[in-house]
Amino acid sequence: MIKRIILFLLFASLIVLLITSVILQPNHKKLAETLTVKTDNITHLKITNLAGEYRTTTDPQQIQYLIDYLNTMTYKRLVDDQTAFMPTRTIIIYLFEGEKVDFIIPYGQEAMINRKVYQIEDGYIESNFLADFHDALLE
Repeated sequence: MIKRIILFLLFASLIVLLITSVILQPNHKKLAETLTVKTDNITHLKITNLAGEYRTTTDPQQIQYLIDYLNTMTYKRLVDDQTAFMPTRTIIIYLFEGEKVDFIIPYGQEAMINRKVYQIEDGYIESNFLADFHDALLE
């Protein structure tokens, strides 16, 4: 009888531990947690439009404007980086910290950030916003 009680308590504690770890696991990340570059140290960025035309800026205010926009959302990593949809043409954002570079490929409710796929929570990255940002940069 005591063995059954001990086994029951052990089993119950394992279940509680598992549930607690799932609940407390930080699934939602801020942009900085998905990048290898430090958002405060980005030296320049490059962005394409849907036609594949690149524009670049080193202006800290323009860089911060885009980072602030991307920081309004949170990012949840998809299991095994599996996406239901990957467009053939999309906007690509490259963020440079000296020689180090990260990339973001936003599409719909998801984004690929450095070869990892995230579901975008608390909004979505608007293509119109990125197109306007691209067009506002000097060639």
